[in-house]
Amino acid sequence: MPQERDLIQQCLSGNRNAFRRLIEPHQDFVFRVALSVLGNREEAEEAAQDAFVRAYRGLGSFSARVPLQAWLYRIAVRTALNARRRRRRRIFERLTPPSWFGGQASAETDAPDALFAKRDARIRLRAIIDRLPEKLHEVVVLTYLQELACAEIAEILNIPEGTVKSRLYRAREKLQKEIERQGLLD
Repeated sequence: MPQERDLIQQCLSGNRNAFRRLIEPHQDFVFRVALSVLGNREEAEEAAQDAFVRAYRGLGSFSARVPLQAWLYRIAVRTALNARRRRRRRIFERLTPPSWFGGQASAETDAPDALFAKRDARIRLRAIIDRLPEKLHEVVVLTYLQELACAEIAEILNIPEGTVKSRLYRAREKLQKEIERQGLLD
């Protein structure tokens, strides 16, 4: 889009107001992507902000051959996945050895399995989705949470549509097995 290219040039010249105008139409999209990865509104807001900071810093590497929304999507997903990894690390760091080896565990240090057992099936399903490998996770999120078509996903991820379908098929198989194993359909 010519207007986007002009705004990008203005941004690269140091015009921060141009960057605000450039990303404004994409703010809700980036937030929804982060929310679908993280499942937590506050974390998603922070990840969306971080994604825009990264986009601003990396604007010089933006290629006009890729749609701006696809470029922002990739940044948002990577930023949200990194935030999710940091969250997991913090959860496991809080787990104390007594909770793993038969000692008394507090509510704050319960093992992840015990925490999932206390939640409803929807939260357990979300946890199953979150444990998918990243390539499978992103197609599930884009298909079911963002409700995008395979062709749109292929464009965003810059992969062939057949690859999207293949990953989606593998993801469904893994989800089905884990859902059955956990008895979520009973």
